[in-house]
Amino acid sequence: VCGAKKENIIKKCDFKITMNNKNHHTEEISTERLIVRRGQPFTITVCFSAPIHSYLWQLKRTFLIVQTGNIVTIAIRALVLHPP
Repeated sequence: VCGAKKENIIKKCDFKITMNNKNHHTEEISTERLIVRRGQPFTITVCFSAPIHSYLWQLKRTFLIVQTGNIVTIAIRALVLHPP
């Protein structure tokens, strides 16, 4: 899910599913969801609704949340927040 709750600073996200899944050899698992492997780089593109300098203060509170698996528990480190 891509977007911000109140400010709507994120216009859209492109998870580059076809390219990333091919590079991670997961295209046979899904062509509709982004599936990447740990330790390998992946690319996403985030488009903002205005020039980035307009809301730098909001970006300091922006997180990328990455989930591994269907059951998420922080105890087994299945949820990763960036920045930490």
